[in-house]
Amino acid sequence: MVNYGVGNLRSVKKGIEKCGAKVLVTRNPKDLIASDAIVLPGVGAFAEAVKNLSPLSSFVAQSVKDGKTLFGICLGLQLLFTRSFEGGSTDGLDLISGGIVKLPNGVKIPQMRRKAVKLA
Repeated sequence: MVNYGVGNLRSVKKGIEKCGAKVLVTRNPKDLIASDAIVLPGVGAFAEAVKNLSPLSSFVAQSVKDGKTLFGICLGLQLLFTRSFEGGSTDGLDLISGGIVKLPNGVKIPQMRRKAVKLA
């Protein structure tokens, strides 16, 4: 599990362990390369998360290209998209083509009011 300074590390770690997996919380690229899978947890703002993840983003992207399983939770999932428009426009990892945008007024609102959309 990637520790990039924003996230719900403890609760996600405990949940994954309860499912029977061994979890290492790390910021070390060598650990990511050696892992069987990568988990990106997340709670917080998109731009801050991208900034904090930037030293590890190339390792995460290469791991996915090499066929490694990547599981994004909440903000961790949003980071996989091309960009987010939360508080301006911020580029994501671009592993999934699309953007994270605010839901329109009148829609029953999830907690953070964001959804993924295909970008033109």
